[in-house]
Amino acid sequence: MLDSLTIELQNKLKSVDDSIWTEFFIDHPDSTSMINLMQDSGTNPVEFKSLVIKSRNKPAVILPLFITKYSLLTTVIPEMNGKIKDFAIHLNKHFPQWFQVKVLGIGFVEGEYGEIGLDKNLNIENADYTSLWDEIIKTLKSLQKNLKLDVIAFKDFTAITKKQLPKSITNNYICANSLPFCVLDINFKTLDEYLKSISHEMKRYLNHSIKKSSPIEVMITNSPKTNDLDTIYSLYNIQVESAELSFGKHNQAYFDNICKTVSGAQYVLFYLDSRLIGFDLIVTNKNVLVQKYIAFDKEVGRKYNLYFRAFIEKIKICLAHNLTQLYLGASLEETKYKLGCHLIPSYIYFQHKNPIINYYLQKFKKHIEYVSAITIEDNVI
Repeated sequence: MLDSLTIELQNKLKSVDDSIWTEFFIDHPDSTSMINLMQDSGTNPVEFKSLVIKSRNKPAVILPLFITKYSLLTTVIPEMNGKIKDFAIHLNKHFPQWFQVKVLGIGFVEGEYGEIGLDKNLNIENADYTSLWDEIIKTLKSLQKNLKLDVIAFKDFTAITKKQLPKSITNNYICANSLPFCVLDINFKTLDEYLKSISHEMKRYLNHSIKKSSPIEVMITNSPKTNDLDTIYSLYNIQVESAELSFGKHNQAYFDNICKTVSGAQYVLFYLDSRLIGFDLIVTNKNVLVQKYIAFDKEVGRKYNLYFRAFIEKIKICLAHNLTQLYLGASLEETKYKLGCHLIPSYIYFQHKNPIINYYLQKFKKHIEYVSAITIEDNVI
């Protein structure tokens, strides 16, 4: 029974005790220490908030919120080709204000998928839950109006987590495909056994990549040197600047402090002639290895096939620590599918405050939603 309800808007992402957060987001691959780091280190131009809905003074529902600016061209550009694509990239870079909308996001700006935290005893089929959402939506609309935001968006919800949303959202908001998440099940005991499970062509390419990258020295560490951290952040910045899809950029404190504050965080570092030319930031949480960020010197990375060398290194870590899954993020799904990943579709539910703009966003949805090269079943995590 939901009664004596209060809705608290907090000016931080995590505004409850670690134990409560863990209980409410029990299956999410990001730990509480990772959430704390994102909150404390900051992400530009993102502002973090949260809604905590309490019943009888105890948390019942937690909505992680973020406020950011988003260019509508960001979603369209990957589907363009040739000179039109070059022109759109030019416009997006030099005149971003023409296409930007201010977004109130529900979910995580960084994370494997969108989710709302729920008390495990809460019955989402109950009428009380639907009534509760009427109040939550009023609060979100009020926040949207007060902060002069254009769009409310429930970001990257999966087949499982979208069940947390009421029909007032799923029926009335525009639903668009987002990037699928790529997960490799570690259901093999050796690297050779893994290689036998993929296509002959991909197996040959991975073996070729291992040989080709033999001049590269690999070091796994949770205490990188200061000058290496500077190089890591520089490589990350280059990666973000060249990315077609980005909601924000971490400050350097994120990379400097992650191994100090997040249990299971490590850097896989790649050196050529003692020079750091790439990194793979990984975090082990429970039985899962999560790839957070990976970046290389573009020229050297291509020459030595370092993306695939890094992939093999992650598999070795999974096998050495008896991990059951490898989370590889939400990009390059065609390549990751060939590497044996299964793909988890995700969806964005959004609504513009202007009904006329909202009408045309719905009408032209197919031109702004993500289209994967792989046919994906609406499976679950």
